[in-house]
Amino acid sequence: MTLSLSMILIDQTVVSVALPTIQRELHVTETGLQWIVNAYLLAIAAFVAVGGRIGDMYGNDRVFKLGASVFVLSSVACGLAGSESILLVARAVEGLGAALMIPATGAIVLNAFAPQERGQAMGIYAGVSMIFLALGPLVGGVLTQDVSWRAVFWINVPIGAVMLVVAHITVPHSKPLEGARIDWPGLLTVVPGLTLAVLGLMQSQTWGWGSAKTIGCLAVRLPLLVVFALIELRQEQPLIQLRLFRNHNFSGDAFVLFCVEFALIGLTVFGAVWVQSVLGFSPIKPASRCCRSPSRCCSSRR
Repeated sequence: MTLSLSMILIDQTVVSVALPTIQRELHVTETGLQWIVNAYLLAIAAFVAVGGRIGDMYGNDRVFKLGASVFVLSSVACGLAGSESILLVARAVEGLGAALMIPATGAIVLNAFAPQERGQAMGIYAGVSMIFLALGPLVGGVLTQDVSWRAVFWINVPIGAVMLVVAHITVPHSKPLEGARIDWPGLLTVVPGLTLAVLGLMQSQTWGWGSAKTIGCLAVRLPLLVVFALIELRQEQPLIQLRLFRNHNFSGDAFVLFCVEFALIGLTVFGAVWVQSVLGFSPIKPASRCCRSPSRCCSSRR
């Protein structure tokens, strides 16, 4: 389970260093570069709660294996992509596979240990995975420069195959939760609400902040998310238990995690494009000696 979460998290950052190379080879637009990362993250954000509910309905072990299979196959599709549109669709499907895996892995770990051991188990599960999250840019740079940007995605195939074999041997069969069902009203409001919010913010650079498309996306997503919150507060089996935010520890942790992820994605995506496209660095090391001093490099180019 730690291996699976590590693979999911490293896919957030491993792609960032490869973005300039992908842009050159596939002629990807600037907005498309951002969507290569955000299509994956948006699919996770929109469907991770659904993945948890499906795990309750059909068993976490089955949903984990389904999600892992989708993740590996979509990684192959990403590596074979010959155009921007195919790559974006494959990345979204990859995020969907991750959304099925994430809640299942956490539930499997919790159910495998006694209450007094769960803290240590979850610490290993999450802590080791964060190491791989930090290693993402380094791994992505080595693969992009020494192999190909496509290897950034293909590396998931052997890891995923090993993960599925080990899971088949070690993970016990989990029984479905009796009476569990999908919260369709919540699903039909949160998914389009989140999608429109991200779409409006992402495309504002292309459409313009004052365009009808941008304003329309941001205007429509607000009532959808408000309705979603009202629905969840009244549901017996909500898709997302919003009452958890009444707990100050939970709310504080969620806020800190939001800030960290916001800074992390902004730094890894735009930072990788900046140092390669503007400062002249290669994916793993400076392209020329003058680039070891950014000010000298930029002055010589002027």
